[in-house]
Amino acid sequence: MDTPKIIASMLLGAAVGAVAGVLFSPAKGSTTRRKLYRRGEDFVDDIEDSISDFYEDVSKRYSSVVDEAHDLAEKSKKSVTDKINEIKK
Repeated sequence: MDTPKIIASMLLGAAVGAVAGVLFSPAKGSTTRRKLYRRGEDFVDDIEDSISDFYEDVSKRYSSVVDEAHDLAEKSKKSVTDKINEIKK
């Protein structure tokens, strides 16, 4: 499994556990709804943080690949130029 699926599974499990815990608690309805609302807000915050972390990771990897491709292109260009100059001599 890849990291985003693992994170999503963990968050989903946490959300289901939180909802089940609140629903089975011996509290009155308004208190339970308030708790569910707060847990929902926390869940959304966690999802936003996970998406932000994932985006940052992908951005860093993309930049790294672009930099490596640029370096490889420059090395290849220099190598070809050197070979052409060597052949001309």
